[in-house]
Amino acid sequence: MKKKIIRDSVHGYIAIPEIYFDKFVDTEAFQRLRYIEQTSMRCLYPCARHDRFAHSIGTFYIGKMLINSLIQNLKELNSECYEAFSPKKWGEIARTFELACLLHDCAHAPFSHITEEYMDRPYDPDSGKAGLLVDLLCAEVGTYDVIFSDEDLLACCTTNHEKASALLLWRKYKDDFINLDADPILAMRMILGYSYSPANSIQETVLNCIFSLLNGAYMDADKLDYIIRDTASSGIDNYSVDLHRLIKSVTIVEYPDGMFKIGYLKTSISVIQNMISAKNNLYLWIYAHHKVLYYSNLLRTCFEKAVGILFGLDHKTEKHKILATCSHFISVDAMSSRTKVSSETHEEIIYLPCDADIMVLIKNAYHIKPDDPDFIEFFSRIYKKSVWKSYAEFKSLFKNTKPMYNNIVSNSAKIIESLCACFKDKKNLSQKECWTILNAKAKLSATKNAGIYVQFDKQNVEEYSNISNVESNELPAFFYLYYQGASLTAAEKQRVIKVIKSYAV
Repeated sequence: MKKKIIRDSVHGYIAIPEIYFDKFVDTEAFQRLRYIEQTSMRCLYPCARHDRFAHSIGTFYIGKMLINSLIQNLKELNSECYEAFSPKKWGEIARTFELACLLHDCAHAPFSHITEEYMDRPYDPDSGKAGLLVDLLCAEVGTYDVIFSDEDLLACCTTNHEKASALLLWRKYKDDFINLDADPILAMRMILGYSYSPANSIQETVLNCIFSLLNGAYMDADKLDYIIRDTASSGIDNYSVDLHRLIKSVTIVEYPDGMFKIGYLKTSISVIQNMISAKNNLYLWIYAHHKVLYYSNLLRTCFEKAVGILFGLDHKTEKHKILATCSHFISVDAMSSRTKVSSETHEEIIYLPCDADIMVLIKNAYHIKPDDPDFIEFFSRIYKKSVWKSYAEFKSLFKNTKPMYNNIVSNSAKIIESLCACFKDKKNLSQKECWTILNAKAKLSATKNAGIYVQFDKQNVEEYSNISNVESNELPAFFYLYYQGASLTAAEKQRVIKVIKSYAV
């Protein structure tokens, strides 16, 4: 099969079959990914200019190596799993898997995950409930395959952009899959991590393991690429991950309970810990950084405000209509065909929505409302400051009377009122708009009972935490408190902490 070569800054030369370019890569829907930021951390690391297009190519590269290595290791080490399929069927599965890796983010929302929440909003502003993507999957795919007619399973299955990508694959590429002897339904399950539950045969068991190599809890093609790519693009110091050593060790193991799971040969033990540590390092110090979270919240605020201004909708009384309009801008419909959104005062034709479309929308609203403080803050980047800068500092400040997270979240409005009263002598801190509370959650991976298996020999398979000296990581849920104006003095900071502690349970 004739191939084209891409020079990737992370993985080097990547060979991709030419027909994949013709059918997938060079299509409008896939090329849109060139204009979607990979992360929201460029407000923190200006050099982190990488996009979902490069990430998708990298995930394809890793996925192709993973599935080929898995098949080879099963052939040599696990005949029961290998013989579940004929060589021809393995070829179809491998082709389906590498294409699923290529297209796993094909319907990603603009600005990484910042606008993803709008993808699942109803088009009808009066229906008031989310779940649009599940409704569309059931309506369009459920008649072809019964597994896509179960609303409850689909609703709890994976993220909005993965549901959207599965749907876009079905709309745009299913015929090309079939013509290439690949399975579009299987590819959608791989993207969604939609396992057979229960698995009723060895074939379904093996396929469940393969699904986790693209959409798994800890290590998969998607995570391996973005951990290495985000680290390289930002320039941060992070744990080194020996990618090829890990990939060459992937297999399927039978744990003592009789269950088959993805596992890794003993040669990769050191790489497993580095992989987990590298991922945790990014989530704790970068993705959950106070500036990254604040920028994300500010962009969403400006997006919604811009829609309200342009379409003549009141932010207080017609918020549901604003959210419904936002959903049109981020919809799978707009990624697959031209979509008109209009009101009595404004009309937009949306097609292949990307970061630039959202920015233009906000800029147009800014021209109308040049004195709006959120727009000024967004474009100037004179952001509010956070009282504490990390989870570690938060934990240190509240180590004796740590506030209950849920209590703080539910009382955020009252806390802000108390802070305003506390600082009534300071004009800039006595107004509600001077304070912001944002929830934070660092999605850390604990090593204890993680479901990561290491095979020493056919009779000796161990869960990783049983052989690792590393304790399980705490999975913190906390919040940041932002304020406007000059830096707080030490005495003022103590006044803030005292107010927060008064809401501790």
